[in-house]
Amino acid sequence: MEVQLKRLENPFLCPVCSEDRKKKSIKSASFNSQKMTGNCKHCGFSFVVYKEFDSSKEYKRPKEPNKTELSDRLIGFFKKRMISQDTVLALNITEQKEWMPQTQKEENCICFNYFKDGRIVNTKYRDGAKNFKLFSGAELIPYNLDSIKESDWCVWVEGEFDALAYYEAGIKNVLSVPNGATITHQNLTYLDNTIDRFENIKTFYLAGDNDDAGNALQSEMIRRFGAENCKRVSFKDCKDANEYLLKYGYEALRRTIDEAIDVPISGIYDIESSMDSIYSLWENGMAKGLETGHESIDKLITWVGGAVAFWTGIPSHGKSEWVDEVVMQLNVRYGWKTAYFSPENRPTPVFISKFVSRLSGKKFDKQHTRKYEVDQSCGYIKDNFFIIEPDDDDVTIENILSYAKILVRKKGIKQLVIDPWNKIDHQQERGETETQYISRVIDSIYSFAQKNDLLIHVIAHPTKMKKDASGAYEVPTLYDISGSAHFYNKAFYGISIYRRGEISEFHVQKVKFKHLGCTSGGVAEFRYNINNGRFADASDSMDVVWNNEPYLAYVIPEGETDQRTPEDRESLFNAEQKDTLPF
Repeated sequence: MEVQLKRLENPFLCPVCSEDRKKKSIKSASFNSQKMTGNCKHCGFSFVVYKEFDSSKEYKRPKEPNKTELSDRLIGFFKKRMISQDTVLALNITEQKEWMPQTQKEENCICFNYFKDGRIVNTKYRDGAKNFKLFSGAELIPYNLDSIKESDWCVWVEGEFDALAYYEAGIKNVLSVPNGATITHQNLTYLDNTIDRFENIKTFYLAGDNDDAGNALQSEMIRRFGAENCKRVSFKDCKDANEYLLKYGYEALRRTIDEAIDVPISGIYDIESSMDSIYSLWENGMAKGLETGHESIDKLITWVGGAVAFWTGIPSHGKSEWVDEVVMQLNVRYGWKTAYFSPENRPTPVFISKFVSRLSGKKFDKQHTRKYEVDQSCGYIKDNFFIIEPDDDDVTIENILSYAKILVRKKGIKQLVIDPWNKIDHQQERGETETQYISRVIDSIYSFAQKNDLLIHVIAHPTKMKKDASGAYEVPTLYDISGSAHFYNKAFYGISIYRRGEISEFHVQKVKFKHLGCTSGGVAEFRYNINNGRFADASDSMDVVWNNEPYLAYVIPEGETDQRTPEDRESLFNAEQKDTLPF
């Protein structure tokens, strides 16, 4: 069936499948400029946001709003939503004709103008059909940001009309997210850009939409700001603040702030605030975790936050490569940002070059990777992966976790990698045995993971290297890690990596809960692509299907062409692979 393209926003040629199709000129891919996500309607490939690496990049700014007299039609539109002309003027809302990508023509638009320190930095345009777009190249910030300068509390809503509703009800220090909410892949760049503005805010009232996406957004904000600083606002039978205003009035909307309930704090369970989760569990059962896209692994293990994964394996058998693979897949598929404490991966530029290869699907050198691919990959890496490098005299677990806490708040990381365990400065207390020390530290890591909803990967080398009757090393287990059986007993996930010739074996040795995988364990077999650091399933056949396609939707600069043809995909990588496959 032919793809219908009339409703696609910002259509373009899919970089994954267009070259292989008979009708190469069909623009089957699209990009949603509000949600900052895209996909191809033909092959299903999803695109993640990239930013070109440029440390001196300046944002574009829209022109100062034209404060001409507002039309009667516009004022009447806001009055129907119980928003007065005074509020519209106070928040510098204007109107103008603007070209909209959804309709491919100029439309009459409401202009929600975004200010920071009194200067306009962005504009969101909304036409009569509820199509939105933000000013291209502008900085992403919360709506009405300047309203919190003199306040120690603020209200967060999910749309500009909801912010206007609270403003109309007398609550001026209300902010709106600029790009809505999604269930899985939250884009909180606006928070990253302005996090320092919230240092003096003591209480955050979360008044997002009353739906799954709104709940997911509120959960992420609680993780960033801390449960002890947040309160949840209830709209009862209404979806959002503006609908609540229309149904119950100004005074009732004001009271939603006074009636907001505290967010449960870790260590104190509140069943009343958990009833939605309890009903969901009763109705839908236990949900699986996130998948990597490797089917043979996803049958054995799926991933959640608030957990600690211990990885082990014989030195040089590929533990770090596999951790990087899982981390990368959870990032490109679900937007999970990651922090690394990885002293064995220095110098850092070499470490970053591996990520460029994984993102681009290409070998990192001038013959295979173009400069614009390096630039755009590094821009993406800068926003999604962070390196923790404490002073050499303070490499304690407490210091590493303190840096991770900062990155949770400022960057929204969802994963932390500690690679390896033996590079930490382990400081036992007086009279404490090694076993007691390891138990205490694992408990602190686990507690940190749960409080911050992080997935923490810890790589630990085995010291008990057992051999079988033939003299070959056996697959290590978590019990073979030096110091304590607690590495297995207290693990949420346990994985061992073992190389047998050209086959990389992924041994799942522990999954704490059966809804997240196979609690009895299992093995998946893979082969390793030395050119781009990716793994390909080898469980069923030695005819390995390599994935060399890019994870990013690279923008080819004007005057350049992509040197990779369909023939290159078949010959360039596969020919080299025959010679360079072994680890």
